[in-house]
Amino acid sequence: MQIQNIALWAKLKKEYTVDEAACLVCDQEPGTIGEGDPYYGIVQSIKDQLEADGCCKTVNTDYIPNADWRGIPTGTKRALNSKKIVARERLKVWCAANEHRPKVLFPDESAKEEFSHDVPREVDREETDKPISKRGEKTYLNIIGALLDVIKGDCPGMNRHPDFKSEADLIKIIGDKYSGIFGLSERNLSSKLPAAKRSLQDSTKDT
Repeated sequence: MQIQNIALWAKLKKEYTVDEAACLVCDQEPGTIGEGDPYYGIVQSIKDQLEADGCCKTVNTDYIPNADWRGIPTGTKRALNSKKIVARERLKVWCAANEHRPKVLFPDESAKEEFSHDVPREVDREETDKPISKRGEKTYLNIIGALLDVIKGDCPGMNRHPDFKSEADLIKIIGDKYSGIFGLSERNLSSKLPAAKRSLQDSTKDT
């Protein structure tokens, strides 16, 4: 579900929970992505990467007073729960480094500006400005996941590619070969390949 209140997430909130941050990176309304949603696998992958890259900090919540042996509050407090949060500016820096341009964090950048260097001049610009649908996103992820299975030899009748060593090695090779090309950085590939595998696995379960 696309974001309904851009102003709330873009200006009023200066920090997000890690779940909210992952949804916003995908331009999806936080709290609306369940296991059956096409964006579920992508959101989980982004959450993992945000934590792995040190973007989150843990905040204690729901404090209650400590008590001494007589049950009298001592003036100190202890936390019952905690949550992981991401500062808005930290998330913006992370998105820029990973070639993400969510509307909440980059409101002044249109889809045309984001993709213009990849679009031939003769292509109708109105078509290129249309955001990708959930179905389209899942289609691309499933294609990537299927091609990865072919390379690994996980498809019936297909042999493993002789030069394939590991996914990490594949990511490095692609990153080196296509250095500087939008979407093909090693960090972005490290996020997209796991998301593609999860998407394909989810789709396979549904058939």
